Amino acid sequence: MRILPYPELKMLERVFAAEVECRLPSQSRSKYMKVLQDKGLIEPMTRTFGKDAFGYITVEGWVLTHPGRILYCEWASRHVKEEDCE
Repeated sequence: MRILPYPELKMLERVFAAEVECRLPSQSRSKYMKVLQDKGLIEPMTRTFGKDAFGYITVEGWVLTHPGRILYCEWASRHVKEEDCE
């Protein structure tokens, strides 16, 4: 049984990976991002890094909500092989 359609799970995986690797928030204009936001699994985020000659440097992207993190981790614990985690 699949919790979400596969493309939505892959998008959750991208957002999760960006968070755990301490990268910038996941940036995508995929139609699945809006679907995941409507389901309450991700939310938009704006991060400001400082100011340069042209103004503030901001990055917009997506981060997981707590329900999104729980759902992804639950799915991954059953479907991701241990060899892939190294």
